[in-house]
Amino acid sequence: MARCGCAGTTCGCRLIGSASVSVAGTGTAQDPYVVSLGALDIAANFAVDDSSSIDFTLTGVGTAVDPLRLTAVIKVGAAVVVTAANAGTTVVDSGTRQTLFDHIATIAGHTVTLPASSTALEREVIFVTENAITALTVNPAVGVTVAGMPTTLPANGFFRAKLVGTVWRRVG
Repeated sequence: MARCGCAGTTCGCRLIGSASVSVAGTGTAQDPYVVSLGALDIAANFAVDDSSSIDFTLTGVGTAVDPLRLTAVIKVGAAVVVTAANAGTTVVDSGTRQTLFDHIATIAGHTVTLPASSTALEREVIFVTENAITALTVNPAVGVTVAGMPTTLPANGFFRAKLVGTVWRRVG
């Protein structure tokens, strides 16, 4: 078998390992060089960043026994039931995905305040009403604005609001 050009039974080549590569042996026929891969800290080379709609988790150390596992959980958002009253106010939480106005009669007026940010899926909130709201006011939190929001909702009506940049827009 070809070697590195050394004559005789020993090799004078210099082999140097690293933090994750080890070199053993003296380079003789009886004690040949053995290069092996040590423990790698693979997990230290990965960064996991959540997004506004997904929570990521990295577990494991990157070995055959404990492999790296990246899992993701979609932030769907909460469904909130509001028993609305005349001249009432609903402040929507940033994690809310759906708001159901559960009232037994028509409401003359109600105000909804949308959050400054949203962790709900697609940054969207759906509003559903069982009975009519004859005067609806949709306000933004500090730092955002609203566009195209309804001023009334019929019985069994709904609308969707989506946060695009810093503007809550009606999308349905």
